[in-house]
Amino acid sequence: MATTFGGWLGEQMDRRGIRSGRRLALETGLDEQMLLDWQIGRRVPQPREVDALARFFGDRSAEPQTLRHRAEQLLLARSRG
Repeated sequence: MATTFGGWLGEQMDRRGIRSGRRLALETGLDEQMLLDWQIGRRVPQPREVDALARFFGDRSAEPQTLRHRAEQLLLARSRG
């Protein structure tokens, strides 16, 4: 089980046999750079973007949104110093 949103995204890509952000971008219509930023924790996706990815991967759990929220809180804490 993933502990970060990027970890969840990587696990889902592995399960689907998707080896690159470029391929995921092509299959989902999302921006490749944005996907990379989400995977490495530089940015946090919007809830609707998480929903779109979860639907794409067939994940109906609350885990992706929970991890997104945690990532958002970590980025806020870092920005405050």
